[in-house]
Amino acid sequence: MTIQPFQDPAALAAPRVSVESRGPDAGWVLRHPEPLQPYTRCIGDWLEHWAHTTPDAVFLGERDATGGWVRLSYAQVRERVGRLAQGLLDLDLPPGAPVTVLSDNSVEHALLALATLHVGRPVAVVSSAYCRLTRDYTKVHAMLDALRPGLVYASDPAVYAPAMNAWRGSAPRVFGRDAAQVDGALSLATLAEARETPAVMRAFEGIRPDDHAKYLLTSGSTGQPKVVINTHRMLTANQQQIAQVWPFLMRHRLELLDWLPWSHTFGANHNFHMVLAHGGTLHVDEGRPAPGLIEKTVRNLREVRPNFYFNVPRGFDMLLPFLEQDDALARDVLERMEGVF
Repeated sequence: MTIQPFQDPAALAAPRVSVESRGPDAGWVLRHPEPLQPYTRCIGDWLEHWAHTTPDAVFLGERDATGGWVRLSYAQVRERVGRLAQGLLDLDLPPGAPVTVLSDNSVEHALLALATLHVGRPVAVVSSAYCRLTRDYTKVHAMLDALRPGLVYASDPAVYAPAMNAWRGSAPRVFGRDAAQVDGALSLATLAEARETPAVMRAFEGIRPDDHAKYLLTSGSTGQPKVVINTHRMLTANQQQIAQVWPFLMRHRLELLDWLPWSHTFGANHNFHMVLAHGGTLHVDEGRPAPGLIEKTVRNLREVRPNFYFNVPRGFDMLLPFLEQDDALARDVLERMEGVF
């Protein structure tokens, strides 16, 4: 049976607003009168919770080199996060220095970010376009200088090593594959060989809500990109806010297919965290709203059949012709869909 939650008045919070006037020349403030309910201490609490309560549920999935889907359960993700977290602790990186990621979305990227957060160190993701689409590395080097990372990760040295090697910083370079091709570089697989010790949970238990969780970067449209602090409290409180205005998220396990980059709030803090907060499943979409790549998204949508879908306007614009011309495809994609945003 097709689910139509927005015909259910309980699917969304009732529209309520209070208006506070600040005077004729000082404007006004709009507030929702419902109080914010308790929220999680830190991002890693979500992973700990679901790894214990729904260990076999699929958390992350992506296609491998053969085109098949590789999926990891919450228990598998937690085990790998623990190993990577120990590997990071063993490196004895400078206190507070972020782990900085230059690559696109992937399960490997997610595991490293979650491991970093689990030991109380911030994560910073730089848009891969600054390395992939130009040979002028001025901006990416300025961002690295501003971030002062403790470690810089990228998936493939063939794509990212030129920008990383040209940077004058001394942080360790880590690659997801072929690290031996770069002098002095480390392999992420080697970090993941560590055995988790009690030191990981000691670091995890020391995280406080106002500790830095992420450093996001502005677009740089008015100059060099600027670093914006995101605390654990900001990110976990935001998911509680969303849950209170979107009660339908509590009715079914959220299943997403998503390409939106984790260097931005939409793809990372909104979508990835929403899946993790609710114990859902995220399949990484290697497609994009671009010629030659939108076809990959169409194939993935047909196979994954997510129950909610996030995209940018251009993404919906490019999907529409495929859905309008193929009734079977439209049925496969939309049959389980509860909403789009």
